[in-house]
Formats: sequence, structure tokens, C-alpha cells
Amino acid sequence: MREPRFCTRCGTALVPPAEPTHKPECPSCGWFRPTEALPVVLVLARTDSGKILYTRQPGWPENSWGLVSGYVEVGETAEQASLREVQEESGLTARSPRLVTTLPYGELLLICVDVNVEDVTPRAGSDVEAVSLRLPDLGLTPEGWPARAFIEDQLDSLSS
Repeated sequence: MREPRFCTRCGTALVPPAEPTHKPECPSCGWFRPTEALPVVLVLARTDSGKILYTRQPGWPENSWGLVSGYVEVGETAEQASLREVQEESGLTARSPRLVTTLPYGELLLICVDVNVEDVTPRAGSDVEAVSLRLPDLGLTPEGWPARAFIEDQLDSLSS
């Protein structure tokens, strides 16, 4: 994403920051763009029996599965977004959202949320190609994917 050259509030040309790690700021009104990170929930939805809700997106490598994910909309919390995204992508009703951790991923800030779902058959929503509720299988999610790291972390915490 390109840095703006002019203030979005008053139109004054922005000046370079004194600190190289800071963003350009407006000498007239003080406006600056504090971040470029987009908040996205990454949701580990699981049943009481230990099954995990996996999703498949169009264009992913063959036989690769991830987790429910989606942008946090204006006016909603990460917890609310996690419940909404589970409903939209699987038709399941999630409950008891719990923030676990955050992960930087390019221009995204992944907000990892753990939720509970009933052990019933999910149905793929319009955002996903397929959904599956099954026991954890690290072979489904490629190494290096944030979803894999989240699943591994949660499996490790359950066994300790």
C-alpha cells in the first residue's frame, strides 16, 4: 500500500517523520496514518469431542485445508467477527469466543480466536469451497501457513 502524500483531513502536504520508523505526518493538523495492518480473525472452531472445523478456499493447493478466517468489520469486536465468520463459512453457530494470540502476516494482523461449535454437519458458505469437521490432522494444513501454527500451538497446549 502506498503512503499518502497529502493529509486526508486538511489536504496539506505531509512531511517526513523525524523517526524513520514512524509514518509521515501533517504539519498543519497533526494527522498521521498509524498503521496499514488489516485486522483479520483466524478461528479455531472445535467441538467438545476435539474435532476442528476446516475450510478450503478456491485456488488453494490441492488437498490443503485451513481455518475459518475473515476481516473484522467496522463496529465489531474480534470475538463478534469470529462468531459471524463461522456462521457465514459453515452454517454452524459458534459460542464462547476466546482470544488466544495475534500473528503478523504481511499487511494483515491475524487475531487468533478459539470458539466452540456443536458436532453437526457443516455446510459450505459462499466464501469457501468446502468445509469439514474432523479430528485434527496437521497433514491437511501446509507448513508455514498461520492456520497450521495456530493449530499446532493449541494442540500443544491441550497436551501439556
